[in-house]
Amino acid sequence: MIRRLILVVALIAFTVTPAHATTPAGHQPGDPGHGVVLPEDLDHPCAGRKLLYHSHNDALYGTRFDGQLSIGAVDGQQVTDQRDVCFRLPLDADADGNDVSRLTIPDDGSLDFLGAPGSQVWLAPQHADFTDDWRPIWSGIGAFDPAHELPGAVPSNFKDDMMYFDLLGIDGPGDVQIFFKNAASPAERLFNSADEQMRTVEYEVGAHGHFNWTFTKPGVYKLRWQGRAELTNGETEYTGWTDQYWLVGTDADVGLPEGTTTGLRTPALSTPTPSPTQPPTPTPTAPVTTAAPAPTAKHCDALRTRPEVFIANGHMDMGPVDTGEAALIDDRDPNNPARHSSGTFLFEVPDRARQDIPATLRDTFPTRPERMWVLPQSQKADLPWLGFSTTHHPAPATVRITAVAGPGRMYTWHEGLQGAKLELDSGDKSRTLSYPANAHDHQAFGFTEPGLYAVTFAFDSAELVAVFAVGDAAIATAREQHASGYRELDSCGSNAATSDTWMGALAKGIRSIDEELSKFGQKLRPVATTAPSKPVPPRTVISTVRATEAKAATKQAPPKQATAQKPAQKSTTTSAPKQKAATATGAKPTSTRRAIPDAPIQAGGGGIVSSFDQGAAQEEPATGVTASGFWGGLILGVGLMALLGGIALFVVAARMLRGVARTQEDV
Repeated sequence: MIRRLILVVALIAFTVTPAHATTPAGHQPGDPGHGVVLPEDLDHPCAGRKLLYHSHNDALYGTRFDGQLSIGAVDGQQVTDQRDVCFRLPLDADADGNDVSRLTIPDDGSLDFLGAPGSQVWLAPQHADFTDDWRPIWSGIGAFDPAHELPGAVPSNFKDDMMYFDLLGIDGPGDVQIFFKNAASPAERLFNSADEQMRTVEYEVGAHGHFNWTFTKPGVYKLRWQGRAELTNGETEYTGWTDQYWLVGTDADVGLPEGTTTGLRTPALSTPTPSPTQPPTPTPTAPVTTAAPAPTAKHCDALRTRPEVFIANGHMDMGPVDTGEAALIDDRDPNNPARHSSGTFLFEVPDRARQDIPATLRDTFPTRPERMWVLPQSQKADLPWLGFSTTHHPAPATVRITAVAGPGRMYTWHEGLQGAKLELDSGDKSRTLSYPANAHDHQAFGFTEPGLYAVTFAFDSAELVAVFAVGDAAIATAREQHASGYRELDSCGSNAATSDTWMGALAKGIRSIDEELSKFGQKLRPVATTAPSKPVPPRTVISTVRATEAKAATKQAPPKQATAQKPAQKSTTTSAPKQKAATATGAKPTSTRRAIPDAPIQAGGGGIVSSFDQGAAQEEPATGVTASGFWGGLILGVGLMALLGGIALFVVAARMLRGVARTQEDV
């Protein structure tokens, strides 16, 4: 279950606070997060420990200390021992005074498992605003995250690549639950301390994600955990037990001197209630029965960068890198991340990613789309999981969209229990996102129309072109173009901006000649008047069709990667689960064939057999297109000359128009 839940917003940027404990040996060094260290002599279970809040952390983290399987924690970006930290969920508010620490259970039934509608629970949310110090706390779960482990440390002998965290006992004033929920999705529950059947959290190694942690009452909670891993040799490896402390509520609620937890805001009286949940209506994703792809899928200008790496799934981060440029960090293999340059990669967004947008969320977007093709904020194993990252860059960065080519609009947004927040909009290039150093953020990417898109993201002065094939027809078109070496971009239904080129005009003219010849032949072909001959047995006629047509008619598995990507510098970003599925890289698809209905049998039998139509009888000279003799040939010749002359005039006119435009610019 957890494979579907790996969260979307994995933003890891940190407030600089002196470390209470150094990174244990055997892990990547990292910056600690914000916190307050309690005095050693304080009469409190967290005496001498660091209280983690207003920053990123992993409250459960599977790893090895001194070679032993263990349950640790992550403080900011630094792996630490559970015995050195406590997790602080204080009463806090955002800049507008909205309570960010408590949640009122709505009456729409979406969160009834938390309690009665109208009642309140304390909430450490799955999404915290990184621009406002991640209030109140941003807690995740992870296991052998490559961002924290040394090369080769992600285990490969865990059965199903899973690690388990079992609750042995709880001491506290209320119950604890862990779940994941987007604004438009039903809740997916991971853990419930009050249910004996839900006292185990299972998590995939090489992964990291964020979830909602809820507490029914304020106070001090002590949860005793033990981890385990079932090995491929049939054995089970266990950790020792460890106690995890959560301090929920005001300083008085958790037995701390008043003013111990600093930097808090006082919330207004009202407590936020989640937006009503309207589960998205599933959109049928059955293959289209017609052979021809949608016209928008044939606009190939977005492929001008000739992408070589086709990406169908996996953890992906776009951002500035240490070379001063921008790149895509491909973490499909967490032990061997790859780096792709601008314009060299393409994200596949298939029709199964299409979803209806609930009415409660449409106002988030300026065009109020009723449906979009969405790469979600939380990871799905069969779709790319996109994010922005500055973990390969020593300084803050601001990202914006500077250019886009495509048939529709692209939006990015964050989702949480309170709704959705629009971040970037291809139709509004004034929108920006500012990230500090060592930041890592996943959000949803949505497209309003199917087709091919080229989106230019600017990270300050470094630009990165990302190509998207949205919809099955667009994916098939992109793969077909890649297989042909991108030699047919001009004849692929180019956008109007390039239709006045010589090659574009010539291709258009040739297609027009083709169409006119076909029409002319149909008009001149006489109706046969001879007596019917002996019936001919039915024939099976097979014809090869274009890859785009085949894709529309029959859904195919993506081709396997042709060559392994060269390993890049070791990633320090949060990584997604190891993906087992092969990824599409644009290798030439296998030929697909379909049956073509038999042509009507012409009366008077036995014509010439051609290899082009697999045995279909050819027309007799008396019934062919030139049967009208001299006048038919004359008309045909004049028509061809007119068409060719039109092409020439078109090209000359286009050049003259460009010349006039240049003259006007000079003036």
